Amino acid sequence: MVSQRTWKIMLFLGVGALVSVPVLKHSRTCPYTGILLGLGLLWIVSELINPEKDEILRKHYTVAGALSRVDVPSVLFFLEFY
Repeated sequence: MVSQRTWKIMLFLGVGALVSVPVLKHSRTCPYTGILLGLGLLWIVSELINPEKDEILRKHYTVAGALSRVDVPSVLFFLEFY
């Protein structure tokens, strides 16, 4: 089970990453760069948030675990329109 502190950190960090994309776009940066920066920050925090837990238990809650469950055909469909 994920603690309340952990899910709040990840929720606010994820929403902050989404909100930062238009801000970075306004500063003449490609939105793709903002998305990658947000994903990188989420990845680092998700790996460091509970270092005392076992690796098998943490894998389900990391970005790598989430990306392993992404529907690749849907992503390729949306990349076609980019």
